[in-house]
Amino acid sequence: VPVTPVIPDSTAITGSWYSPDSSGEGFMLHSVNENLAVGYFYGYDNEGERLWLIGISEGPFEWGVPAVFEAQYATGGSFNEFTPANVARVDWGTFVFTQWECDRATIEMLGEHGDKTVHVTRLASTSGTKCSDAETHVATDAVTGSWYDEATSGQGFSVHKIAADRGVVYFYGFDDRGKNLWLTGVWENEWLFGDKIVIEMLQASGGTFSEVDSNLVLRELWGTLQLGFDDCDNGWARLEGIDGIQEFDLTLLAGSLGLGCTSAAD
Repeated sequence: VPVTPVIPDSTAITGSWYSPDSSGEGFMLHSVNENLAVGYFYGYDNEGERLWLIGISEGPFEWGVPAVFEAQYATGGSFNEFTPANVARVDWGTFVFTQWECDRATIEMLGEHGDKTVHVTRLASTSGTKCSDAETHVATDAVTGSWYDEATSGQGFSVHKIAADRGVVYFYGFDDRGKNLWLTGVWENEWLFGDKIVIEMLQASGGTFSEVDSNLVLRELWGTLQLGFDDCDNGWARLEGIDGIQEFDLTLLAGSLGLGCTSAAD
């Protein structure tokens, strides 16, 4: 049963979600506006290879009302030889997000690799939203959302700013074998537009779509991400690790509702 908030929060979907029982896979979701949300799943396929999905939902986004995300995965990329024209986007199926309160939801997945239901909790709050402990909005909160380099469309980053001195970044792309690659990293320092953030990026293995035992998931250091934002809509990144080196001129592909930019100088 949904817990109706005293003050409705249309941004409450935004953030990182996971189940403690299957730590090693999870979701990043953000509401772009009142009628559009973007969702990412990072986990594994049936053979234990990494799998990431991106889904779009047109709502409605109300607590207790299922939001259906039409999900796709990508093939044809490579870390060092990335050609956007070679990337194919394949329909995978759906995942359905039903939110019960600020920090509790259910996600039902049904697609090419099977079906499962995951009871998820919010991994961390989202800076600037009513469901967070940091509702006061600052300009840099606007980085929460989806980022990409137009020259290498078919891969990109999802950023989740948790607080003034903490956030999570996800990379969705391909390794040098052409397999799906997703990486996660956490920053733990305050920054302003124009600053450089250095983040250790981890890769995970040891799960399958149907079974993720958090005790068996292996997290290994993949390399580092250097990340910076010039303003709310532009940034840059450099990934350097096991699969090679990539540099990105980043553009905000989709921001988050309620976290629009005010001034790059704030």
